[in-house]
Amino acid sequence: MLFRSPAAVYRSLLVPGTLTLARMELAGVGADPLWRSGLEVAFTEKVEYLRRRLHEFPEVKRVCVKHGLTCDPDAPKTWFNPKSPPHKEALLDECNVEVTETTATGKPKTDKRVVAELISQGYTVWKYVQALTQTRDRLSKFVIPLAHHIARDNRIHPNFKAIKVQTSSDVGADYSGGAETGRMAVSDPPMHNNVKDA
Repeated sequence: MLFRSPAAVYRSLLVPGTLTLARMELAGVGADPLWRSGLEVAFTEKVEYLRRRLHEFPEVKRVCVKHGLTCDPDAPKTWFNPKSPPHKEALLDECNVEVTETTATGKPKTDKRVVAELISQGYTVWKYVQALTQTRDRLSKFVIPLAHHIARDNRIHPNFKAIKVQTSSDVGADYSGGAETGRMAVSDPPMHNNVKDA
């Protein structure tokens, strides 16, 4: 679709598009509070299972000993942390993995791509590192926060923003609205970021 002027874009696209987004906000998305509560219980149990299973690996036990950590279930804050770069670096060493990529500071890379590569090479312990990290993230970033966004009508009414707009203020430029690329954005909650298989 071609537009002859910015005014044509405004009249033909932004005005009707904004009205559509407003209707979407009012309609909302159905959400079952009981289902969400059950999901939170299930994910919490899965995190606990994965954490305990991960600490059964000899490699992880050796990391715990070297770093003064414990596998005591009554002291979970001192367990091996699968999101901690130092802990993952120590696990690389215990697995005798040859480091081929490093960060700008010279530390071994332990990002998602590296973890996926280790799993493909047959390092089972890293499969549990990945699973625990993903499950924790889904619980803390999706399942638990969702409870605060379910309205009395058992629906979620997110805030849709059609386009990024710059407005002047006393302290300088203030940006609100959609993304830099021109696509719309969603907040409260950011539903476009939620995992599809949660």
